[in-house]
Amino acid sequence: MVKRYLFFLSLFVSIVCQAQSGEDSTAIAKDSVIIDTFSFDIKFYKGKGELTFISQHSKSTGGTYQISLPTGEWQYFDNNEVLRIKGNYKVKGTQSNKSGRWEYYDDEGELLMTENFPPLKYSVVFLKPFAIRKDYGFDIINYNGEDVLEKKEYTPPAPPTAISSTYRINFSNDSMSNLNYDTIINMDNRNSDTWLLGDSKSKTIEEELNLVENGSFEKEDGKLKNSGAQIGTHIYNWKASAGTPDYYKSKKFNALDGDASVGVRFYTENWAHIEFLSTQLKEPLEFNKTYCLKVFVRLKEDCFYGVNALGALLSNEIPPQYQLIQGDVKPSIKHHGGSILSYKTKWMQLSCTFTAKGNEEYLTLGSFTNSDTMQKKHLKGDKLESYYFFDNIQLFAIEKLEECPCNMGKKEKRELPEPPEEVEKDEPKTFVIRNVFFDNDKWDLLPESFDALDSLYEVIDNNNFKRIEISGYTSNTGSRERNLLLSKNRAEAVKKYLVKRGLPVTLFICKGYGPDQPIADNETEEGRAENRRVEFTILE
Repeated sequence: MVKRYLFFLSLFVSIVCQAQSGEDSTAIAKDSVIIDTFSFDIKFYKGKGELTFISQHSKSTGGTYQISLPTGEWQYFDNNEVLRIKGNYKVKGTQSNKSGRWEYYDDEGELLMTENFPPLKYSVVFLKPFAIRKDYGFDIINYNGEDVLEKKEYTPPAPPTAISSTYRINFSNDSMSNLNYDTIINMDNRNSDTWLLGDSKSKTIEEELNLVENGSFEKEDGKLKNSGAQIGTHIYNWKASAGTPDYYKSKKFNALDGDASVGVRFYTENWAHIEFLSTQLKEPLEFNKTYCLKVFVRLKEDCFYGVNALGALLSNEIPPQYQLIQGDVKPSIKHHGGSILSYKTKWMQLSCTFTAKGNEEYLTLGSFTNSDTMQKKHLKGDKLESYYFFDNIQLFAIEKLEECPCNMGKKEKRELPEPPEEVEKDEPKTFVIRNVFFDNDKWDLLPESFDALDSLYEVIDNNNFKRIEISGYTSNTGSRERNLLLSKNRAEAVKKYLVKRGLPVTLFICKGYGPDQPIADNETEEGRAENRRVEFTILE
């Protein structure tokens, strides 16, 4: 029978895992059976600690720049605010190295292992059996024949050449090197989030009412010779509050108002390279008065990622650079959780109201979120970043909320597709996707699975789900121990693909049930094929 889940909102999605017959028949040693598998890659967790900044001199440009390094004690927490990793860093030169005792915890806060670094003698102590997920396999910690915990490395067979062993997306099909601008326009024309686009009939607020001086970035000191140069202090009344935003000014540039715009990096695979932009308002905001903020943005044409992590801070001072980069500063207005900002040839208008606490003098624009938790969407592009142009920034007082329709943080929900196949009429709403494939006795996704998973990604991406369980199942062929491992890792493989497509890793939990809970007769090949599946359950 199908496992029954009792909760307020329940959706049950089965993915049938097609494979050759006898796929679950290979046995493995008992000491390889691991139920609890964890990752201790710090990029999946929220780090809290101090940064030190070191100035560097560029021999090529002659300029000076800063690098940020962690120092002292750092703690890393998961999305449920459970402490997962704790340890110290020591800075030497331009490097930050682990120092002293480091501790690693499971998702319930129980200590799993400790690791000592210099000045202590290097050592590792394991406290219970578990597995550590790595890019190319697992470190399995279990008891040996003498009841002593020891580590063994396990590397799964190489996946098909179409994808790497970490399921990284093959970017070649999404490259823009062979595309022209008309193709990008067509991509925008297919975008269904038209409500994000600026209203061509709406008028720009009169300049004397706009509290943002030089909101269209047209005024500059004439020293920026090249479009795309770092703004420094060359743009009148604007400054880089973190990173190095860039200035674009040209008759050929697709600016919204005039010829100029400023580009700000919201996401890159090197989190320290994100950027923020700040300006001083014409006058401080008045206590308890309501204001309208309008921001126009456009995604750079060659970006591979679009995100929804745009925020605006109104404050009486500009926060320090390291606090902005770390994501420690909470914005006054945010689009986090809203629709992905993915238009590349059309300007999107974001607006919302703000009630002043009084004396706010500065406006800061940027992402204001941790790069690992922001929602990302893969688009066609060569650069693995999310970089937005800003133009026509407006902030003005209003008397009525109707004067400033708020769309920041909004997301239009799309209906789930009708289930193509009902599994049980009296069960929660169920549908089966029959185009997800694994190799025989492996957990590597085959390329022909990607279309089905991409469709599933679109459903999840366009609905406000907060928690999803991915559960793997097998037939009863082969040992139960092998099937438990196989089912868990197949669920992990599906999760990894969806995360690489842009969904947050914290959205998913994975479980492997092996041959338990069959939905069909294991005595027939057709029944065993039905039982080899991955199920999705919407928990929240």
